[in-house]
Amino acid sequence: MATMTQSIRRSAIGLGLFAIITGGTIAITQALTEERITEQAARAEAKALFEIIPESDHNNDLLRDTIALPASDRLATEGPVTVWVARQDGKPVGMIMPAVAPDGYSGTIKLLVGIDLEGAVLAFG
Repeated sequence: MATMTQSIRRSAIGLGLFAIITGGTIAITQALTEERITEQAARAEAKALFEIIPESDHNNDLLRDTIALPASDRLATEGPVTVWVARQDGKPVGMIMPAVAPDGYSGTIKLLVGIDLEGAVLAFG
């Protein structure tokens, strides 16, 4: 019976060490790549926004020039909505806002819509 207890104890210690090493490796990897992941996410967001309103059509930092709209039935959202404002020399030239179509074939359809100052749709994606 003592050998079985020792065997269980050794297995538990080995499993515990494995868990600590694995958890530590994941934590170190996450800490080392966090900045790069954030940077890549910002690039992907910028790419999506620039497809709707190209960089040549504005000269502000589109990622940082945002406003928050409160939730409304017209926007079909539950929470506040982030709207990106495109400006040329400080004057608004358009905006990009998320739109939701709740009746898609396999669920809701989420997209971004670019609108100019006259209310015309510039592009969507």
